[in-house]
Amino acid sequence: MYGVVGKCRTHNLTIDCKVDMFDKIIKPILLYGCEVWGFHNSNLLEKLHLKFCKHILNLRTSTPNFMVYGELGRYPLTINVKVRMISFWGKLVNFQNSKLSAKLFNVLKNFNNPWCEAIKKTLNHFLT
Repeated sequence: MYGVVGKCRTHNLTIDCKVDMFDKIIKPILLYGCEVWGFHNSNLLEKLHLKFCKHILNLRTSTPNFMVYGELGRYPLTINVKVRMISFWGKLVNFQNSKLSAKLFNVLKNFNNPWCEAIKKTLNHFLT
């Protein structure tokens, strides 16, 4: 992240360009494999995301997070994680039973698996 911040400072880029660089360089690294591990607490992701956002806006760390998101027109990365988890779940449900991942999913859903429980909780949250 600091490499991107340094390049942004060196080339005097606009805030929109800095945010775009975050989305194209840092965000894929942070969210790699989140379809599987996303049910865990992702506070570190948000902390890094907010640190970057506050840094490019030259704000103090005490600035309320919702104001930072609103100023940049962004939302927490946990929303991206949940969307990717639900998308992955949808693919697992629609896979042919010949795929290994579909077979494993069918086995895991019968055992109170934390990942399956997180998917169920997320779906219930959005449907109610």
